Amino acid sequence: MNKKEQYTIMTNLGLPMLAQKTQFTDELFDQDNVFQMNGNPMNRAVYNLMVSKRDISLYVNNNMKPHRNWYVTDVKKYFGIKGNGKNLLDRFLALVKEYEDLQEASEQLDNY
Repeated sequence: MNKKEQYTIMTNLGLPMLAQKTQFTDELFDQDNVFQMNGNPMNRAVYNLMVSKRDISLYVNNNMKPHRNWYVTDVKKYFGIKGNGKNLLDRFLALVKEYEDLQEASEQLDNY
C-alpha cells in the first residue's frame, strides 16, 4: 500500500490529523522504522509520540522545558500541529487520541 492510499484510508476512517502528511505520519507508516526497546520492537514514531506527550504536558502545564535543547517548534513541525499553550496541548492530545483509535481498530481487525 502506498502512502497516498494510507492517507486516504485515514481520512475515510475519520482521523484527519493522521491523514496529514507530516514527518510523524511518514515514520508511523514506515515498516522499516523500528528499533529494539527492552527486547521488543518499537516504532520510532510511536516512541516519539509517547515521549512528546510527556514533554508537551511538562512544557504547557509547568512552563518547563524537558531539557535545554528541546524546542516546541521542533515538536510542532514533526507532528504538524499549530498553536501555543493550552491550545497546543489540546491539539496534541487529539492527535494521541486518533492514534489510540487507530490502534484499537487495528487490534479489532486482528482479532476478527
